[in-house]
Amino acid sequence: MITQRDQVGTASETAAGDAAMNSWGAADREGHIMSTTKRTCARCGTPLSRYTQGEICGPCVTAARLAPKPPGIQLPLEFWFSDPISRALARWDWSTLLVAVHNHAGATQSAIASQTGMSQGSISRLMAGRSGGQTIETALKIVDGLGAPRTLAGLTPKGLSHLSEDRDDQETRGTGTANNVNRREFSTKLVLAGLTIPLIGRSASATGADVDIVTGLDRPADAVADLYALDAKHGGAALVELAEARLSSLLAQLKQITLKPSDEPFVYSVVGQVNTAAAWFAYERGDLDRAENLLKDGLYAAHCASDVGLRLQVLNILAMVSRSLNHPAKAVAAAQGAIDAGSRADPQLRALLSMRLSLGHARLRDAHAYERFKGEAWDLLGMSTGQTDPSEWFRFFGEEEMHGLEAIGQTFLGRHAEAADLLEDATASMPPRNRAYYRLTHAEALARSGNGKHAIDVFHENLPLLTEMTSARITDKVRDFAGTLHAVPGDDAFQTRRIALSLIGESPHA
Repeated sequence: MITQRDQVGTASETAAGDAAMNSWGAADREGHIMSTTKRTCARCGTPLSRYTQGEICGPCVTAARLAPKPPGIQLPLEFWFSDPISRALARWDWSTLLVAVHNHAGATQSAIASQTGMSQGSISRLMAGRSGGQTIETALKIVDGLGAPRTLAGLTPKGLSHLSEDRDDQETRGTGTANNVNRREFSTKLVLAGLTIPLIGRSASATGADVDIVTGLDRPADAVADLYALDAKHGGAALVELAEARLSSLLAQLKQITLKPSDEPFVYSVVGQVNTAAAWFAYERGDLDRAENLLKDGLYAAHCASDVGLRLQVLNILAMVSRSLNHPAKAVAAAQGAIDAGSRADPQLRALLSMRLSLGHARLRDAHAYERFKGEAWDLLGMSTGQTDPSEWFRFFGEEEMHGLEAIGQTFLGRHAEAADLLEDATASMPPRNRAYYRLTHAEALARSGNGKHAIDVFHENLPLLTEMTSARITDKVRDFAGTLHAVPGDDAFQTRRIALSLIGESPHA
């Protein structure tokens, strides 16, 4: 059977043959003698048609075109976390790195060059240590081309790279290469184009008359929906400045205009949403004092807007921040205040708040109150029909998240085996950031309940996801998991602990 590609090739050969015939005919008319030497295909040895140009027959050309490409350099993720390789990545020591890739994968300089998009000469110089290669462009070609985790090289995860651009992409110079690389600060500046929320309206008149405000938003939550979507995939540690820049833009515009009374609630809600998003991202970065201050401003904006949903959102995050600051009583007060203020709120939101209250009591080691509010949370979730169009920040919440929160409560009470059972099948459809966090929680619970082998397996399954995260909560959870492996015997536990600590930039020998 002739494929479509074969037909195309045949047509090409026919066209080439017609041209050849015309040429040869012209030669005959000029008295030249055509050669009668038989030509054969350089690949398969079959006689070539008089119409075939080149040394390869049509079937061989087609077979070569359709043949699968040889596999590229493929290295297991754990390779990049080995002690010398992770150190080489952190220091951008390309000589050590590329020589190790050559030795481990049997990759030639040509293969490495092809996969990284660099010239073979450049790879040769880097392997020999004759070129510093200390530019972000070189780093990205090597790291992305070979499949190394960007985070090990101090680079922004792929999914967030469009949020920043290189401010200093000059090659480090000097004789002390190692020190220069260690001390380099390839800092980034945020690309804010298109990230502000315009408050477009008629200019205020000299008499100070009100102006119409058009935000282009269907609802206040849309002001930060894009940032919450990135947070759900990668964590919010890299998004604080973006949210605060957006907030600054809004506040600067508000100083230049006078709002109509009818516009004030909507605009205050927009400001509150951006404030609260910035607070959440500060929490994700581990900057808890900054988060608390931003939440206070968010609570004020919610009051000015009479926005009960925003108020509950702020109190929900405040409960989490208080818990992280080791203030469980304040966490309980915040969650209880949210429940009291939101008695008419959607049952699904009240279920989340009840679960926060349950966790606060678990942190206080009050098992009875934990069970009581946990039960109320499940009852409320069962009553909920689900919001028809939930805000982006709340899309994470459902039965899987409830199981995850319940498991965290069990760990606070020292019930690690119960927590592990709850999380065994509870993360499949969670957003990536939450999935990474709860899988770590699962691995830690398994290790603490004496099932070290299963814990190690869960961690390694989770490793590809962890390399794309920017979250202080996940960093803390990785550190906690690594700590549990001290009590697990065997080389697998030792190597997994080393990988976990390398992932968050810490030495297992510290």
